[in-house]
Amino acid sequence: MQDKIITWKGDEFVIKTSSLMRVILGIEDIITLIEIQNTALLGNMKLGKIAAAYAFVLRYAGVKVTDLEVYYEMLGKKEGDAPGENMERAATLIKELIDLMAPPEPLAKKLQAAGGSGNGEAPSTTKTSGAMSRTPIKPGLPGGIRRKTSGK
Repeated sequence: MQDKIITWKGDEFVIKTSSLMRVILGIEDIITLIEIQNTALLGNMKLGKIAAAYAFVLRYAGVKVTDLEVYYEMLGKKEGDAPGENMERAATLIKELIDLMAPPEPLAKKLQAAGGSGNGEAPSTTKTSGAMSRTPIKPGLPGGIRRKTSGK
């Protein structure tokens, strides 16, 4: 699998594959992949949740940003914007979240061929009992996320 890249105000941030699952779990605490896809496909825009999820990813990458800042950046009309340009920014954030969360196509095909659904569940009929607990994810932790430096 390849590392993932997200962008914020012209800077790129690389999310290492080894950290990707922690990032996905944090996003899903805010909005699920299905909700994001429905936002994109059905026009059921949950832009506050999209902004909050993207802000989480940015904070995980070490950016000091609030949900509201991302929301305003995503939708804020700026001088010189063409009509609909602010919605293009929203669409870009939605696409980046989907790209972060969706498995790469070859992996998705392997999971389907093996009988898996691609949702992380094993293709098994064995039931397990007991509750699963998840440790809260703390943003800004090292662990495979680094800022991609350009030749500046």
